[in-house]
Amino acid sequence: MVGEGTHTGVAGDGFIGVRGTTSSVQGQQQGVGVWAQAETPGSLALRADGPARFNGQAEFTGITAFSRSGVVTVRSGSKSVTTAGVALVPGTVILATLQRRVDQVYLHAVETDPAAGSFTISLTAAPHVDVPIGWFALG
Repeated sequence: MVGEGTHTGVAGDGFIGVRGTTSSVQGQQQGVGVWAQAETPGSLALRADGPARFNGQAEFTGITAFSRSGVVTVRSGSKSVTTAGVALVPGTVILATLQRRVDQVYLHAVETDPAAGSFTISLTAAPHVDVPIGWFALG
């Protein structure tokens, strides 16, 4: 089936809105159940609004953007930085890693405050230079 349109090519509604399955292999390549391709620069091939679940292997190639990730900076002379405006729930885990090597300065802890929508990254010592820290929220 091919769906084309000026706004929506294929739309599905029901318990399962759109489903694709494959049971074929061609040479060394496995089949694909659903294939989404963006042909116009700047457009998206696939978008999911709301919770999404991947059961089994998921493969992402190219640049992948996440709305709950980024880089913050611990300023020279400070031991911590707080980031606000992040959707957090109890149990959210923040993965963080220093993006610059500074002798005797290490990541100490990340403390979340879901009610405030913020988290604080603490270092073991105040650096003598600004230190960028990459972060990623899970859960």
